[in-house]
Amino acid sequence: MQAMKPHFFAVIPLTALVLTAGIAVADGPKPIRHLAYHFDVSVISTLTSHSSGIGDGTGGSGLANYSGGQSDKGTITLDVMQAAADGGLTVQVAENALNSRSAKSTLCVVYGDGRMICDPNGKITEEEQALLQAAGRNFVDPTQFDAKKHWRVAGGQNGFTTATDYTMTAGDPTKVVTISLQRVDKMDGAQGYNATTDGFISYNMPLSVPTAIKEDTVMRQSQGMGQDNRVDTHVSMNLLTDSMQVAKP
Repeated sequence: MQAMKPHFFAVIPLTALVLTAGIAVADGPKPIRHLAYHFDVSVISTLTSHSSGIGDGTGGSGLANYSGGQSDKGTITLDVMQAAADGGLTVQVAENALNSRSAKSTLCVVYGDGRMICDPNGKITEEEQALLQAAGRNFVDPTQFDAKKHWRVAGGQNGFTTATDYTMTAGDPTKVVTISLQRVDKMDGAQGYNATTDGFISYNMPLSVPTAIKEDTVMRQSQGMGQDNRVDTHVSMNLLTDSMQVAKP
């Protein structure tokens, strides 16, 4: 059998949590801030077929794995268009990839707690979502820390739940800090899945911007008839340019 086509799942939480409200910006506005990131991404999908215990028992038994994947790299641009009274930032995100993952500019509103409202007609990749979740105002808010410099963001809608634990692990809160993250996503129903993400964010506190992001996600999904699907997604990115600063290596 031929390799299974990778299953991209990160857009599911986006559509599950986000209301497709209209987003309006005046024609031809100039961004108030321009950011560019270099990214690397790989996605490997493995379908495991269990032949034991299926059918009338006369066939063979065992496991068979079918894998497929892709990797890509390129640039993500994030233009901040305006700041809203409710704390959101209106942004335009676009991706220029070396291979097949390029995505045209999509308009979104992002919040400090990771919520986002994006044009439902746009394409948001896993790597763009990783950036958008950390791009809101007051993403790192020391007033929300517990005694261990930890905070949690959680939510859910329509059978989907998500919870992310963030912990500041190093750095100077007046300069650049390192934040670890652990996320658990679950979707109920026939197309349900469980996904776990581990990673870190390097964050410039004075300028309120992530300077580096790394996420490793494992998604597991039962597809019935003794078939289980696993998707491993690895995303990393680093700030290249920021119109409000000169990015340092």
